[in-house]
Amino acid sequence: MKNIQPSEQAMNNLYKSLGRVLPKYLSEIKNKGDLNEQVNKNTAKDKDSYAH
Repeated sequence: MKNIQPSEQAMNNLYKSLGRVLPKYLSEIKNKGDLNEQVNKNTAKDKDSYAH
């Protein structure tokens, strides 16, 4: 079985596509991470208020 190498043009197309798509998803993931941190902080505050 031959090992098929992708052409340079194919790789360039792949990187261009990823360059357009990835930043959107990375920013969404970061925003969800920030939101989760905020929820965790609020949950910790709520637990502290119940303890008193």
